[in-house]
Amino acid sequence: MRRRGLDLNTVKVPIFDTATAAPVPLGYDSEHSGHLVQFYTNDNFLIDSMSRRVEIALGEGGAAIVIVTEDHRAQLARCLESRGISVDSAVHQGRYVALGADETLPKIMRDRRPDADVVRALVANLMAQAASAGVQPARVFVFGEMVALLWMQGNAQAAIEIEHLWNELQNSYGFRLHCAYPLQSFDRTEHAKDLTRICQVHSAVIPSETYSALVTDQERLRNIAELQQKAQALETATGHLQAIIEQRTSALRRLSVRILGLQDAERRRIARELHDSLGQYLTGLKIDMDMLQQAPFNDSLWAQAEELLSRCLTEVRTLSYLLHPPMMDEAGLSSAVRWYLQGFGERSGIKVNFETSDDLDRLPDSIEVGLFRILQEALTNVHRHAAATETEVRILGDAEQVILEIRDNGQGMPQDVLARFAQTGASSGVGLTGIHERVRELGGWFRVTSDDKGTSLLITVPVPANQDEHKIADSSFGN
Repeated sequence: MRRRGLDLNTVKVPIFDTATAAPVPLGYDSEHSGHLVQFYTNDNFLIDSMSRRVEIALGEGGAAIVIVTEDHRAQLARCLESRGISVDSAVHQGRYVALGADETLPKIMRDRRPDADVVRALVANLMAQAASAGVQPARVFVFGEMVALLWMQGNAQAAIEIEHLWNELQNSYGFRLHCAYPLQSFDRTEHAKDLTRICQVHSAVIPSETYSALVTDQERLRNIAELQQKAQALETATGHLQAIIEQRTSALRRLSVRILGLQDAERRRIARELHDSLGQYLTGLKIDMDMLQQAPFNDSLWAQAEELLSRCLTEVRTLSYLLHPPMMDEAGLSSAVRWYLQGFGERSGIKVNFETSDDLDRLPDSIEVGLFRILQEALTNVHRHAAATETEVRILGDAEQVILEIRDNGQGMPQDVLARFAQTGASSGVGLTGIHERVRELGGWFRVTSDDKGTSLLITVPVPANQDEHKIADSSFGN
């Protein structure tokens, strides 16, 4: 191997291990020109590959011109020095020119497009420098990364235009041309078309090192078959995932429509409650107050007015509790559920049995409110659809999880509805879908079983390790 400082014209090219180098495509050697594109995932592999190309060019008495990033320029120089090539001597002889792609690229761009005249002038000047060193263009090796920079900046069209300019200039001068792109920058499906366009403007393509390092044709053919299988598996999985996404999207769309409908129905219900109960009581109270102005000492009117006022307060308190039970903030989930179940039993006529852990601790607000809303939704379904006479509610918990179970002795759910819900998360009504979404928001697990003896809902929700932090974060939930 040649030592530093010797005449580059007498250098013998070192023999290197072909198993670690990117293969040179057919027709690209010291006697032929070509425009190659190499894809890589590891900078060290790229630098090693380029240093070998530069070493070959210099060892054959030719010249090398590299237009690379500042980091790659420094790494390439160190790699050449490690191979026994004096970079300073090569530069002094005019046979090695290293330009910074970061500095050169802005000089050739006008309004995000390459200026063809400037690019032609740049290459003409570089070929003139090689000629002054006694090197013909056909013996010049050129490596550039400006196109890779443009691609990573999101300017794919400008990169393609420069590639076409390089092809034009190579046809004129006959130099050997090599460029490289990091494969990681083609990491999205929509990049496939641009990758194809880039490959089409080159005379040969070198895959990344995972393929290039394979030595025999059989190894490479096996690798191609494996990649084809992975592509087929990915396509199948993508299709399956797309179908699931469409099902979920459809279910969420239906849920959204139903929620909007329920919101309107709830507003109408509240308006009706206000009008039919509270409104009537207030109207009666107003009449009594008018009459008391005429007869302020009428004890009967005062008693009637006091009774109407008490009923107004009771109606307001009941409506407020149904919207958000205040005892949940004060005493926790168990107390709020016990109060709600008592009122539910009185209104529906359904017998309710309630069981809870005696030592159930306070939970983060988001979990307490979420489980309370789930209970409301589930019991609403029982009242409307189950034709049940009895239901059981259990709330059990420990430091790691809380379990809510709701069972009824009703007529059960149709099996086709249950199967559709298990497959897509969608049901014919908003109840189960809404419960499913709430459980998912809480990071929990939800199971529903049903037959002609009744329906059972089992919800398990994990409890955060540090509840205090979550209670602070969730302090405004549901307000």
